Amino acid sequence: MFLKTRKTVIVRARAVIFLSVLFSALPVFAAWVQVPLRTAAMRDAGMAGGEGMQMIWGMSYAPSNPDVIYLCIDTSQVWKSVDAGKTWEMKNNGFLANGGVSLAVSPTDENLVFVAGSNHNTTVSEAEGIYRTTNGGENWEIVKATKFYRTENMKGGTNFDFTSGGRIYAGTHCDGILRSDDRAFHFNRRHGAGHKG
Repeated sequence: MFLKTRKTVIVRARAVIFLSVLFSALPVFAAWVQVPLRTAAMRDAGMAGGEGMQMIWGMSYAPSNPDVIYLCIDTSQVWKSVDAGKTWEMKNNGFLANGGVSLAVSPTDENLVFVAGSNHNTTVSEAEGIYRTTNGGENWEIVKATKFYRTENMKGGTNFDFTSGGRIYAGTHCDGILRSDDRAFHFNRRHGAGHKG
């Protein structure tokens, strides 16, 4: 009898602890708020937005101005918010790829952004590669043509990193690791052969 009572008490105590932890975390979950992603025309038409078109592949805020956020999507290129995500605007002038697989904002310049532009398939396209904007997304240019995959076992894209001295590294899918010492006007191959094909 004593063992049965002890097991019941232990089970109830564990349940109380579990529920206490669960309910204490609810305010954290309640702090998440849907951020609408929509054009001005969609907003004016009363559409809620928020689904990010299809899949958001990369998002980054500007360390020099946390209200500035960029994101890249697989089917609708690049979007920007200047009010901490309350409103969004598509920024695709000169961005010819269908979308992007990752992006990065310079730690010192909110207008300098890099995106790994991809059509998200296995075909080769001149529109794919590393895109750069120096004016906050108003204009994009491709600074390094290279393929970024999304299908089957060829997932991944690129990752960008900035040094305090202005050097930029790009980890690409096909061309290995690249380095630029001049704000990506030129990239030099550093390491790795990347994927062949």
